[in-house]
Amino acid sequence: MELTILRWIQSFANPILDRFFILLTYLGNELLLIAILLFLYWTVDKEKGEWLAFSLLFSQSLNLTLKNSFKFSRPIGEEGIRSLLTESASGYSFPSGHSELSSSFFYGLHLAFKKRFTLILAVLLPILIAFSRLYLGVHYPKDVLMGLFLGYLMSYLLYKIYPLIADKKPLFAVLFLLILIMAYFSKDPDAFKTAGAFLGFAAGVLYEDRFVQFKTRVSLTKKWIRFLIGMLLLFAVYYIPKFFLPVTLVLSFLRYFILIFFTMGLYPHLFTKFDF
Repeated sequence: MELTILRWIQSFANPILDRFFILLTYLGNELLLIAILLFLYWTVDKEKGEWLAFSLLFSQSLNLTLKNSFKFSRPIGEEGIRSLLTESASGYSFPSGHSELSSSFFYGLHLAFKKRFTLILAVLLPILIAFSRLYLGVHYPKDVLMGLFLGYLMSYLLYKIYPLIADKKPLFAVLFLLILIMAYFSKDPDAFKTAGAFLGFAAGVLYEDRFVQFKTRVSLTKKWIRFLIGMLLLFAVYYIPKFFLPVTLVLSFLRYFILIFFTMGLYPHLFTKFDF
């Protein structure tokens, strides 16, 4: 049944739709979501940016846990299925990571700011991104439907729960331990990256709260300076180690820990030190 649906969707394929749905899939890429999130955290509203980062990491962790539990294969290679952009389809199929992360992020964005345009983004973009995964032949319908459901649900629940927790250190400790256990038993490279990213997030948030406490109410010029310099440094921290260090699970963990700790804690320290 699901293969029949995919074949029907792909019966409309043409070069223009190929480019359109590839572009849509890139809108659900984690690097783009992180760039938007950091712009919010550094320049618009620190607390809302922190919550969105937590929500995104939680959704990613849940997605990887379910993928490594169910271990469902993708439709790639099935008869009559044309799969494009397969480099965006790592790991198992269920649930769809692009669908879950995009619905979690954009619905979280709407819950945080409650604007008309954020509501439009929260409804349209995740659904279009999810459909792009079907058109590209890298997911089954059940994958994207579950991804959308979990993303919306987790974002709503975390929006209600996260602000009520005054001391977040126990929460961070428990979740990190669970993510690390999942990474250890699954041996999934993405799980080790997520574990490192979550530890970096927790350490960065606690460091910023104790030693930095930067403000986002600055001039528009300073906002853009923060963002542009921050993104340049972020890409340097992300890519330069790739040229010198081997790709191992432990080093992936450490690289993502350093990356997220830098963005959440160390880099904001420069705001207060150099007044920008």
